[in-house]
Amino acid sequence: MKLFTTTFTLTVIAVSICLSILILPESRHISNRFAVDVELKTTSQGHIQLYYDQGNGYNENDSSTESLIADNQVHHYRLSLPPGKYTHFRIDPIDRQGSMLISDITINEYHGYLLYILGTNDVKAANQIKSLKQTDDGLEVTTTSGASDPQLSIELSEPITLHLSYIVLAFDIVRNGFLIFLGLSGLSLLVAFISPFILPKLNWCKSHPLKTLCLLSLGATLVSVFPVAFEGRSFVSPNYGTFLLYDEFPTLPGSSRTDTADLKGSDIGAVMWQHVPFSRVQYRSLFKDHELPVWSRYNSAGSPLLGQGQSMFGDPLHLFVILARGAAWAWDLKYILAKCLFSLGLGLCVLTLSESLGAAAIIALISPFIGFFIFRVNHPAFFSLCYAPWPLLCLIKLGEKRSRVSTALLGVALVLTNLALLASGTVKEAYMLLLGVNSLGLLLILFSENERALKIKKTLLVLGYELLFVLITAPLWYAFVSTLKLSYTQYDHPQAAQIPINALIGFFDELFYRPLVANESVSNPSLNLLFLFGIIYFLSTLHIQLQKKSRLILFLFSLLPLSLAFGLIAPGFIEQLPVLKNIGHVGNTFSCLLIISASIIAGLGYTTAFSRLKEKEGRADLFISALLLFGLFFLYISFFHGSSSHSPSDIKPLIQCYLYLGLSSLIALGFLIRYLLKKETLTATPVLLISFISLVLLGRFSQFTHFGFDDYTVQPTHRQSFEARSIAIEKVYGEQYKFPSRAIGFEGNLWSGWSTYLSVEGVNAPDALINPRYRELTQASSLSHQWDWRLYLEKAKLTETKPFLDFLNVRYYLDLRSDQGALSKSLKLALATDLDVYESTTVWPRAFFTDQVSTYTTAQDLVTKINKDFKTPFAAVDPLDLQGAPGLNTLLGHDPSKRVYAPAKSYVLTENSTTFHFINPTAGVAILNEVYWPGYPHATLDGYPAKVFRINHIFQGVLVGPGEHTISISYRPKNFTLCLILSLSGGLLLIGVTLGLILIKDRNSQT
Repeated sequence: MKLFTTTFTLTVIAVSICLSILILPESRHISNRFAVDVELKTTSQGHIQLYYDQGNGYNENDSSTESLIADNQVHHYRLSLPPGKYTHFRIDPIDRQGSMLISDITINEYHGYLLYILGTNDVKAANQIKSLKQTDDGLEVTTTSGASDPQLSIELSEPITLHLSYIVLAFDIVRNGFLIFLGLSGLSLLVAFISPFILPKLNWCKSHPLKTLCLLSLGATLVSVFPVAFEGRSFVSPNYGTFLLYDEFPTLPGSSRTDTADLKGSDIGAVMWQHVPFSRVQYRSLFKDHELPVWSRYNSAGSPLLGQGQSMFGDPLHLFVILARGAAWAWDLKYILAKCLFSLGLGLCVLTLSESLGAAAIIALISPFIGFFIFRVNHPAFFSLCYAPWPLLCLIKLGEKRSRVSTALLGVALVLTNLALLASGTVKEAYMLLLGVNSLGLLLILFSENERALKIKKTLLVLGYELLFVLITAPLWYAFVSTLKLSYTQYDHPQAAQIPINALIGFFDELFYRPLVANESVSNPSLNLLFLFGIIYFLSTLHIQLQKKSRLILFLFSLLPLSLAFGLIAPGFIEQLPVLKNIGHVGNTFSCLLIISASIIAGLGYTTAFSRLKEKEGRADLFISALLLFGLFFLYISFFHGSSSHSPSDIKPLIQCYLYLGLSSLIALGFLIRYLLKKETLTATPVLLISFISLVLLGRFSQFTHFGFDDYTVQPTHRQSFEARSIAIEKVYGEQYKFPSRAIGFEGNLWSGWSTYLSVEGVNAPDALINPRYRELTQASSLSHQWDWRLYLEKAKLTETKPFLDFLNVRYYLDLRSDQGALSKSLKLALATDLDVYESTTVWPRAFFTDQVSTYTTAQDLVTKINKDFKTPFAAVDPLDLQGAPGLNTLLGHDPSKRVYAPAKSYVLTENSTTFHFINPTAGVAILNEVYWPGYPHATLDGYPAKVFRINHIFQGVLVGPGEHTISISYRPKNFTLCLILSLSGGLLLIGVTLGLILIKDRNSQT
């Protein structure tokens, strides 16, 4: 490879200049060309914020923030300041009560050049400042007690004008460009030096394709998640914006991290509020109580866990997370492994179908850098997509002529990979991917080039393995389906949300979806533009591709998810179809399936390009490809010109620039590949340009820290320990087994779902499947509602809400830095620590006995009755529940003044069961304040089976005679034991089939 020719040198210079422009603060959307630098020390956590007036007064948009480090050491805080003319500033030294010492305040240029010294003498108190004191070390600032918005003002004696000089800009470009030029030159010399040693090893790659793809997949994945893998960042950091224990950042005890990241609408709550807590429950179920994790007593006063269909129980990779008790580092490792598996799986699919290691290597290298991972940063759909290539790979290989041993192992692999996909943590994405990739794999077998008899044999074999998979996974899918029938879900009657076909180019880079959505939020999954190159080349040579049955099937199959996702099939038609009508996010869901098939098509496109571009036909192919690219471009642009809801101005300059740059880069990429293939040798200039194009088109999809482009990249925040001690939680948890009760946080404290991780029972959680009676009753109460699932308590509504919370067995109320005087009017302060813990003295017990039952008509009637008679627990039924428990008729119509009431005692709790003891003088009903899900509770009364019925609208009752009794209620879906038997039978059959294929002598050695 010749280096430092004139052409190569000019190319290095051009690339260096382009990269130097790219890293300018202005290019990266960072307004830190200038900054107010504050040096201070404090022992208080919080944020420091600078406000500057650009003609609109002080506002949040015209401000910059940094997190304070509470270690009583002087730290330098750089608060960005855009160009402009300024006469005054406002500095909020902290966003809560605290004190600090400000040593210096200056205005500096990007490179640290001092422009102005503001000092501390001109600093004045503006709001919630108790004292300012000048000392030899600086300005001591102390806020008022209970401060929430302390402010300092700085009035300048003379206006300060900051403007961007073109000379400075040119200097930065030259300076950065020179440094990049030196770096690229050094890298080029290194490559030239080692290439004689590396290139001969390419033969090793060709003879070891699996090892090669494994190394490439691992390397590309580690590059794409570098901050998580090597810098202590995390996929499951709460500082993406999810409150957990405290309703501020840091939101966990023991953490000092207050920096947050805005992921532009990516759903980062699902994993933090449900799946991370679920992993902790699963550990306790399996290793503490030795039970299968089928129930969560912590969610919504008792809720199915396995039946949610999202527990991840059964995913082989998830076992490691469970063993680590849901630790953040274990989750990060799972994400990294899943992403590596995704890359490797797609690469192997391409290798198997194309027999081109080059094309497979490209797909493996670019797969970790797709827009899906910006859209679903840590959502469980991450795992659904990452596992999806593997069942398809197993089916493709099962369709080949193979030995019995190989067939047996592939059959086991098919079952296990399908299991991982089914249990990946989603329903819509996982189930559609499961159905889609298995259907595609079966079609590839049916329409393979094999003789008819072998195809039939292969098809029957695969169907047998699929049947074994259905049997083995019966506890998973049956628990979900049976629970779904009992539940309310927001997807009962959704509209089919699809993507406009004009935005098809967005499927190849999610950036192009942004103008369609308010605030440029992420909205749908995507690939990247290097996949588009392979797909476009596949389409430009479609007449050749369709000559092979496998490619014809792959192409035709891809039209189905394409049509569903992009509106080629009318939404009204979808809303009439079983299953599909309940998906709602049709565009999102079927884009995931399209990603799998389109990625393989891209690999086949690269395979064809490598064989045709060096021939004269390659020029015509590139011309057709360019026309298709321009067609996508005009389809996209025309949408904004012809739409009534959008306009061309919706496409921000950066996105416009990227659109033009991306299309021109793909065209250039085609000609560069053609040049290299015709030369039949690697030359420095094309290799450098191809590398530069790849960097531009893929770089944004890698994770960064402090890189800029904050709205368009993922910049992970720090990993935090979920195990840190909270004295408040220890207080609540310590009473749990003696007097079982629930807890709730005010506003955003003790967030719904995170209490599950802490083993604190609550009244709410982000469950997809919600008990309809529980939902009906809570909606009739005065609890505040957010989204479709979250209940939360406002301090202003405490008095009117407390009777209902007493009814729900809520004993503890938690708040951060509360107004103890105000809350103590309704509650008893039990402990003031990291959270203030209050206790209700009128809370209903978890279980009790009464000998009388009253009636009510509607949920609102019951809430009214609770508010009136909340101090003494009672039993009530509506007409529907009375029909299900006719034995209650004998308890109706008695004198309420003579009612007998007795709380239960001697509780024994496991994750799946509640046992309690009581003594009652007369016959009556025992009530357990845990939500009744039909088919789930299985009760014994003094060791004998007993009937459980619904009472008090949502809770459980058991009829009892006079005397001393022990009641035990355990939870599992109806017929769950039968499902376990079917699963065990399926597992034994799989072992038998596998051993049979391996041990029985095969005359032909192939099957």
